Amino acid sequence: MVTSPEFLALPFYELFGTRINVNQILTIVDTNHGTRGEKSDQLYTHFSLLKTLEGAFQLPCLNHACDENVKTMSDLFWIIKEYERPPLTSGWAFL
Repeated sequence: MVTSPEFLALPFYELFGTRINVNQILTIVDTNHGTRGEKSDQLYTHFSLLKTLEGAFQLPCLNHACDENVKTMSDLFWIIKEYERPPLTSGWAFL
């Protein structure tokens, strides 16, 4: 669960049934503003959630969240804007 004064994101990692969704998770986003009952038909990966949160908190991106093909969840988090962030440049390596 990820929370701030602006939103609450609750991802579900469990898989039920016979359908296997590789790198896909159900995520419920609750905000204190915006349109109620929003639903997205987009398929996102865990890197999409990471990139969205990094954008919201204006953090440098980790691992593959910087990849061009990773979409932010901007249709659910309508306050998030796409912007260029430099990759994390510390002495740490994330594998």
